[in-house]
Amino acid sequence: MLQRLVARSSVAMLAACGPTSTADLTLSDLVRSEVFDVQELAATEDGTLYAAGAVGVAVLGLRGWGVPSVLRSDDGGTSWTGAAVPQDPRRVFVRFTGLAAEKGGTTVYLTGARQSQPFGDLEGVIHRSDDGGRRWTRIDGPRGDPYVSSVVVGRGGNVYVYTCEGLYRSDDHGSSWIHTELYRHRILFHHADQCDVAALARTTADSEGNVYAPAAGPEGEGIYRSMDGRDWDRLPLPASRWPYFVSANRSRGIAITARFEGNQRVFVSDDAGVSWKEVGLPAEVVSRGARALAIGERGELYLEAFPGLLASGGLFRSSDGGRTWRRLADLPLPWLPAKTTAMVIGRDDTLYVGIGVDEQMSSWGQVGGRILSSKDGGETWATLRVLERLERPIE
Repeated sequence: MLQRLVARSSVAMLAACGPTSTADLTLSDLVRSEVFDVQELAATEDGTLYAAGAVGVAVLGLRGWGVPSVLRSDDGGTSWTGAAVPQDPRRVFVRFTGLAAEKGGTTVYLTGARQSQPFGDLEGVIHRSDDGGRRWTRIDGPRGDPYVSSVVVGRGGNVYVYTCEGLYRSDDHGSSWIHTELYRHRILFHHADQCDVAALARTTADSEGNVYAPAAGPEGEGIYRSMDGRDWDRLPLPASRWPYFVSANRSRGIAITARFEGNQRVFVSDDAGVSWKEVGLPAEVVSRGARALAIGERGELYLEAFPGLLASGGLFRSSDGGRTWRRLADLPLPWLPAKTTAMVIGRDDTLYVGIGVDEQMSSWGQVGGRILSSKDGGETWATLRVLERLERPIE
């Protein structure tokens, strides 16, 4: 199916170029590669790696279209299988926003956004797979599909989604939803009534099923934690009106970063959020802010800084609880406008960084479906060329 769509898309785009621009070029010259715009990653305790994004083609450096798809690897990225996620042909797929797998099971949840028409209002969608990502079914979200920014699985298989109305929980695999009485975290530079991808926080779950959510709750704005999805406690951390990044490892470690009164700060916990300490940061992160955070099994911290006007962002690692930081070598990104997306830590402390397509453009086919992986804390990187390792075409 994918190959037929590629051929039709390529012919249409060739025709649009005109005869003079294509007379001396073959189809293989123009279709540089299939492009996998990696948007979300998830790594499970058993070593399964999931990647969600849009699979399409690049012709003359322009992205033609994308088939929303989820790919799965059970061997650390050596080989992959994939499946397209069914979409309503009357709607325009925008992007995936969350991906989470049930602990020890085969149920996987996927959230995303679509538009009723080009440039129309966004609406959230939720899909579920009961066979490890091989087939997907859309499920009804809470309150008429408000925009959904993330999904996590807590204790006992409870599912949580973060929406414009706040945080919802489902105790029956998404068949029905209950509001948790935690409401949307208000971000400083957005109007109170505005709700879009930049105005929504993301929720996180740790290995024990505790759920963490930036939200407005009974104790005011801040980070709330629940062990059962019913009782929520605000963590003893300062409140921020900027986006939070929250990451959990598999040994009760939690890390949280945000801007507080204009300065980037990081807080870590090694007891599932009971106690916290603040750690120091490299100057580049303090001045420019962070756009990604991850915590490893032994408490090592990874932060990606925002790029500056004349400086790249850069990835930093601390192996001593934030006392010292090391700037890692620049990531081996393909040509611009490729960008880093999700950053997750899988089994055996392997670090994975997704590579996406900036501003819905391809980079002359150079993105090509790539995930970067490092087994030595980001000192060296391998490139997982996902589409080249697909065992069979996406259908």
